[in-house]
Amino acid sequence: MYTVGIHGYDLFPLISLMPFDALTVGNHDLYDDGTIDYMKHGSGFIDGWNGTYLTSNTLNATTMEPVGSRYTVMEGPNSGVRILTFGFLYHQTDSCGSVVVEDPASVVEEDWFKDALRSNGGSVDAIVVLGHMDKDDENVDVILNGIRSMAGEVKGLDTINVQFVTGHTHYRGWTKKDSFSSSFEAGHYLDTLGFMSFDITPDPTWFNFQYVEANLESLCEFTGVEEDEFDTELGTEISKAIEEVRQSEERSDGRAEGWSEATT
Repeated sequence: MYTVGIHGYDLFPLISLMPFDALTVGNHDLYDDGTIDYMKHGSGFIDGWNGTYLTSNTLNATTMEPVGSRYTVMEGPNSGVRILTFGFLYHQTDSCGSVVVEDPASVVEEDWFKDALRSNGGSVDAIVVLGHMDKDDENVDVILNGIRSMAGEVKGLDTINVQFVTGHTHYRGWTKKDSFSSSFEAGHYLDTLGFMSFDITPDPTWFNFQYVEANLESLCEFTGVEEDEFDTELGTEISKAIEEVRQSEERSDGRAEGWSEATT
C-alpha cells in the first residue's frame, strides 16, 4: 500500500509525462526505502523510462545491480547525432538501506564503465554526464579523467566533447573543464530553463549556455514563439495534471475551492 506520505507520490507521475531523453536520480529520492520501492514498483516510474533513467553509481543494496540503467546512447531523430550519456550522483553516504551509492572514483575503474567507452566511444559524437552534484564537485574531474584515460584504447576520447549537466547546490554557473569539456548548473527549483549547446568538431569546442527564466514571457522570447501559439497538446495535458494534483491536495487539507497562497 502506497500513501500520499511517500516522497514523490504526486510528483513522479507528473514527471513521467515529460518528454525527457534521459534523467538521473537525486539524493532526496534515496532517504527512504518506501520511496525507492514506490519508484520501482508502486508507480512504475523507473521502468517507464525504458532504460533512460540513469543511475551509473546508485545500486540496489541486495542485488548490487543499478537501480535504473548505467548509461544510454541518445540519437537525434533528425540530426543523427549520437550521444553516450551517463547519470552520476555525488558520493552520498547517508542513503537508506535499500541502496548503495558508489564512489565515482571507483566506478570509473570498473569494467562496465570502461566497456561502455570501448563499445561506444568511437561511434558517438559526444558524451553527456548528468551529474547530481555541484558543477565544480571533485567528482566531475574524476569522471572526466576516467573518460580521457581511455584514449589509449579508444581513438578520439582525448578530444571528444564531454558536457556535464550538473545540479544539487542550487545556483547558476558554468565552468570550462578543458578545451573539449564544460560543466553547467542552471539554478534550482525549476526557476530556470538551462540551455546548453556546443560544437561537434575535432577542434577546441565552442560552448554556448543561457539561463532562461521559467516564465511564459521569457520562454516565448527565447524560442521566438508567440504567446498565443506557445501551448502544445502535451504541455496542456501536463498543466491539467498538475492542477488536478493541486486541487486534490487542497481538498485533502480541507481548504475551500479556489484557495491559493495569494489569497491568504
